[in-house]
Amino acid sequence: MRLFFEKAVVLVSVVALFPSCSEPDVEPLPGKVALTADFTFGGEAVELGATAEDALGYNLRLEGFRCYFGSVEALTADGHVELSDIELYNTGDSAWWAWELPAGEYTGLRLGIGVPADLNVDIDPSTYPNDHPLGVGGSGGMFWTWNTGYIFTKFEGKADLNGGENFDTPFAMHVGGDAYFNVLELDESFTVEQCSSVGFSLRGEILDGLSNADDTIDLSIDAVTHTMDNLPLANRYNALYLASLTLERK
Repeated sequence: MRLFFEKAVVLVSVVALFPSCSEPDVEPLPGKVALTADFTFGGEAVELGATAEDALGYNLRLEGFRCYFGSVEALTADGHVELSDIELYNTGDSAWWAWELPAGEYTGLRLGIGVPADLNVDIDPSTYPNDHPLGVGGSGGMFWTWNTGYIFTKFEGKADLNGGENFDTPFAMHVGGDAYFNVLELDESFTVEQCSSVGFSLRGEILDGLSNADDTIDLSIDAVTHTMDNLPLANRYNALYLASLTLERK
């Protein structure tokens, strides 16, 4: 029921974002690109406090999942159109975005996973409006200090290593730094019609950030990284996290 409600809200909201389509003197009329972040935790909708079993049988309780994506671009035959420089997904907040785009033919969609280098280091979060994704309030603590850059992704919670409900082992995967910025691209042509929207989905299973066919993080051994204090774990988690993400047409 919740998923149906969220999709209904997205559809209603996107329709509401076409005020220019009621202005006949605007030529040509634009369309929209809409993106939803459709993450799951143990195959279910993401909710703070939700529990799920990881690949090793540990029972995990989710206490936070956040991630940046930036440099969102609609690709054309001879270049690209920038849609957004930076966005932040945060469990519990709205998980959809929509951007105006000129009507026409496009060859794909591209988005960076993390914070682009030109927005990352040596920037004081207080210089942004408080509710900006990179601002003090809007980032929700997703930065190391004002001049050492942003945390690209946070996955936090507590685990019961015996598979029960005694969540006494905290874990925290905090990964950030220019070297961890990556690009996700969908090479699929699409047409933007005037006063209409084209939808895309960023999908990912949060637990896949701990395990796939190539690697499994054992939280009884490696449970915390703030990147530089446990660089091997940061590298492993980042590789698993990136492999878990897909970009699709809706």
